[in-house]
Amino acid sequence: MQPHVSLYMMAAAKNDLEKIKKILASIFTGDAGITLPVLGFTQKNLNSNKPVLHYELLPTAELQILQKQIVTALSPFYQNQLNSSSFVRNNDTEIITDSTLEWVKNFNTASTGQNFQPHITIGYGELPAELLNRQNEAEITFTELNVYQLGNHCTCRKKL
Repeated sequence: MQPHVSLYMMAAAKNDLEKIKKILASIFTGDAGITLPVLGFTQKNLNSNKPVLHYELLPTAELQILQKQIVTALSPFYQNQLNSSSFVRNNDTEIITDSTLEWVKNFNTASTGQNFQPHITIGYGELPAELLNRQNEAEITFTELNVYQLGNHCTCRKKL
């Protein structure tokens, strides 16, 4: 999997996929990319017993504008029907968690606009205290805007 920042999550009809990809291509060409300052590592206890590690990024004005454009342009394609069959599984027995379904269903209100906290998810685990929330002087540049079918825990599993 590639490091990424999730700008929007939603369920959409399969027959709208090509329209969605064309819209996104018109919004962001990636020629110059978007460079984001890295704030540092964070550790959050979300809906599991294990802490989730993130590489937290600064929500620059440029990124916030891009997210708003995406949300506005894709809102007509938003589908309310979301269930576990919408997700890629590791195997036939994997159960898509309720927290995964809820995260996608609530992304538009919980993780956009003022609530947007751009980050790169590293995985489950704990960091030594000296690494948590330490200021970082790094930057990361993103040059692509892609559409993925999600897996459990909202992982970007299948590039569409």
